[in-house]
Amino acid sequence: MKFDFEILERIEKIEDIENNEIKETKNRLAFLQKGNKVLSEWKNFLARELTTEIIISLKDTEKQQNIIKEDIVKTKNKLNYLQQVSKLWIELKKLNNLPISIVISLKKKKLLLKKMENANDKYFNEIDKIHKKAMELTRKIMLNYPFLIDKECKEAGYVLDQESRHPKYSLKNGFFKIEINNKSLMATLYDYEGKLAKFPADIQNVVNYIKIEHKRIFDKKFDGMKFLKLLRNQYIEIIKKENRIDGDAIPIRNIPLFDKKNKKFRSDESIVSLSYLVKKGPYEIENRQLDLQQTKDTDKGILLFGAASRGYIGFILFKEVKQ
Repeated sequence: MKFDFEILERIEKIEDIENNEIKETKNRLAFLQKGNKVLSEWKNFLARELTTEIIISLKDTEKQQNIIKEDIVKTKNKLNYLQQVSKLWIELKKLNNLPISIVISLKKKKLLLKKMENANDKYFNEIDKIHKKAMELTRKIMLNYPFLIDKECKEAGYVLDQESRHPKYSLKNGFFKIEINNKSLMATLYDYEGKLAKFPADIQNVVNYIKIEHKRIFDKKFDGMKFLKLLRNQYIEIIKKENRIDGDAIPIRNIPLFDKKNKKFRSDESIVSLSYLVKKGPYEIENRQLDLQQTKDTDKGILLFGAASRGYIGFILFKEVKQ
């Protein structure tokens, strides 16, 4: 579902015209401000000797300056208006082929559009055409959303879970969830650890955000021993700090790797790494074996990914390996 190229072409032509008008308005403003400065200097010069003729000349100068000041205010307002319109054209150009994004963007620009309409702006009709076209395409997308998102995801190499039903979709066995708000036309992407992003629900946007997050979380080389060492070191640091003994069970959310508030680590990446570790190993380090204990508290536990998932993990410890 794409816009005709003609719309993009028209936007580029209008943008060039608007840029020229902005340039001319900026030049006029600079000219008026310079004139105002000259008149201020002339007033200061006249004020040194107040003869009858000078007082008359001073009053004339003040009148001229007031006219220029009014013109400066009008020119500033015009420049501000033109710059807002120019930003709108730039935004529409960036959002080409994203009709839902255009509909949402134009909804936020209601005041500016009203100004354009009241000012009989010659390009208001162009924006109205774009808006109507975007609305038409948006309706078609929303009516066919289940088919379109399934098709685009497959083409990008992702398969939606069979349980997916509009407006809620998932993939990677529920690791990623996408919720579509039919009213606001916004999509929200979640994973096991919470909200990742909120954005206009264009199909391309959904697929792009999935790509970004999938790459961040899953497209990494897994080194089991390296991850186990990091896990062990963080465990040791905590038991030392809390004056506990090696082998004590500690809440898994206390481990920095799984602490959502820790800015150094991303807990969803750590969960996937732990899932790989549980599935593939290794499990032993420093004559100790990794042991994970479950919890019924879903807020304080973590849910492992894929085949490693056996309920929520709440505690971690390293048991001594007896020789």
